Amino acid sequence: MKKVFCYIWMALLVGCISVSRSVTSTYILCPDASASKQYNALVSVSGIELPEYLDRHSITVRVNKHTIGSLKGHQWAQNFRRMIQNSLSADLQLRSTGSKEAPNYSVYVQIHQFELDADNTLNVNANCILNSSSKGANGPCKTFVFSQKYAWGGNDVDELIGLYDKAIADMAEMIAGKAVGL
Repeated sequence: MKKVFCYIWMALLVGCISVSRSVTSTYILCPDASASKQYNALVSVSGIELPEYLDRHSITVRVNKHTIGSLKGHQWAQNFRRMIQNSLSADLQLRSTGSKEAPNYSVYVQIHQFELDADNTLNVNANCILNSSSKGANGPCKTFVFSQKYAWGGNDVDELIGLYDKAIADMAEMIAGKAVGL
């Protein structure tokens, strides 16, 4: 009986020692608090459209033309679309002068690509539809494309998340600039 108990104890001990847990790091997007240029326009985000394969907690990586995967051990704190909307809204607010006389606009963003490719390049492609929110305005004022590539060194995930933040800050900069140019 002692031998059976010892074998069971050893099996349990070995099982407990060999169990490993995968550690997952969770990330959020942060607005660019260093935005130095301010625009005389108030722009709100009316919506973000995103392919379903991107709108999840995993950080999407394009393995090849037809295959996507995720960055192992790393994930977003909430679904990606909501994080983009929150971060873009905050970035646009940081770029506004806050003047009550500033014209009001809303932007709808259709994101087609916002993913890391196999060459460690973050590719961002989106259509932005800028509408006037002022009284008497009808329909879209301006439609434009945001398309950028950001090179990642491939090792530091915090650097990669910083590139996501930079992409959204760059998009906010372009949207605010287009709003003033109307």
